[in-house]
Amino acid sequence: MIVTKILGGLGNQLFQYAAGKALAVQNNAELKLDLTGFKDYQLRDFELNHFNVVYNIATGEEIKDYKASTSFQRMKARLSPASHKRFYKEPFFHFDPAFFSLRSPVYVQGYFQSEKYFAAVKEIIRQEFVFKDSFSAEIKAFAQKISQENSVAVHVRRGDYKNAESLRVHGVLPQQYYQQAIAYVKKHLREEPQFYFFSDDPSAAKELTVEGSEIVSGRVAKNHYEDFYLMSQCRHNIIANSSFSWWAAWLNNHADKLVVAPKRWFNEGPKDTQDLLPDTWIRL
Repeated sequence: MIVTKILGGLGNQLFQYAAGKALAVQNNAELKLDLTGFKDYQLRDFELNHFNVVYNIATGEEIKDYKASTSFQRMKARLSPASHKRFYKEPFFHFDPAFFSLRSPVYVQGYFQSEKYFAAVKEIIRQEFVFKDSFSAEIKAFAQKISQENSVAVHVRRGDYKNAESLRVHGVLPQQYYQQAIAYVKKHLREEPQFYFFSDDPSAAKELTVEGSEIVSGRVAKNHYEDFYLMSQCRHNIIANSSFSWWAAWLNNHADKLVVAPKRWFNEGPKDTQDLLPDTWIRL
């Protein structure tokens, strides 16, 4: 059995599930999710139930059996070789090759923000990370429209990044990043691109728009699920320093997609982000 802790926003939950799924497949083991953290977590809800993911929820006893809850247990978990761990906590932000030395049964906890954690099962992940909820006729029609255009989804994240802690750790991307990203896309695409802006703060996104572009959030898309889905349907992506738009870009299935991402992901957070972005993505 593989038990993985799920907590945070949608992007974080997708990373945590993907890593747990990869480890479960490798071990030919059942994947269970620890959702207990959401009991006292006010910022986000559990959201994987909106996707075609396959999982069971870990019981309190199963979590207690595997998760290190005392200082002694945590020290033992740190010192044990990976193949003997029953509790694993991600030791750093970049990819840890020792992750795949873990053996069932084990409880895993971390952010796992790298494609390397689930590259071996990426086709399974693509199949499971499909919305099972039905979208409105308007959203479906808009998705078909942008998938046929030389569309570029531009994600501007502002809302929760404005609070003091998020601003300190993540920081807000400067206008210069978006200007450079848009210029890069225009230069490297043969066909004239059509830019679509998505944001949790449409007024902030409006300041970054270019001639002929369109703000989708709040007008066509009425919630973040519709934002996420429509961003993934565009042909190309300019993402924010956000796991939300990271996943929308990764789930973009256009073979010729161009993805532009910020080189500096954190303000005061983890510095080693070498494994965060796929090699084919452009860093600015």
